[in-house]
Amino acid sequence: MKIASKAEDILGVKYIRYEDLEIPEWNTTVRIRGMTAAARDAWMGDMMAQQKANGGLPNLTNIRARFVAHTLIDENGTRLLSVADAAQLGEQDSNVIERIYKKARELNGIGEDQVAGSENNSGPSPSDSSHTA
Repeated sequence: MKIASKAEDILGVKYIRYEDLEIPEWNTTVRIRGMTAAARDAWMGDMMAQQKANGGLPNLTNIRARFVAHTLIDENGTRLLSVADAAQLGEQDSNVIERIYKKARELNGIGEDQVAGSENNSGPSPSDSSHTA
């Protein structure tokens, strides 16, 4: 592998990890992305805002749906859901959301306590079976 010698060697690469997950209950397949640095910062900003609004304590209300909303994309890599959609997503079957949530955490290398607002756990390694676009 060559050493990057110009900005374009890095900035010109469009690398997005993703994994498709069949959801028979919805009669569809969802695409879960590995977050970009900007997307992860947006998710962390959402978590920090929720924590601040909760008196400095992690806000666990609808936490799985809020995380899933940050990671679902369409076939073009465009985010499917906004943070505002998380409340409605949270009304879906808990088993379905849990499967998506676990896969999203795995793909993003995020531990359970990081989702709850702590950065003390590096979490599992990203999946070797993921794809790039």
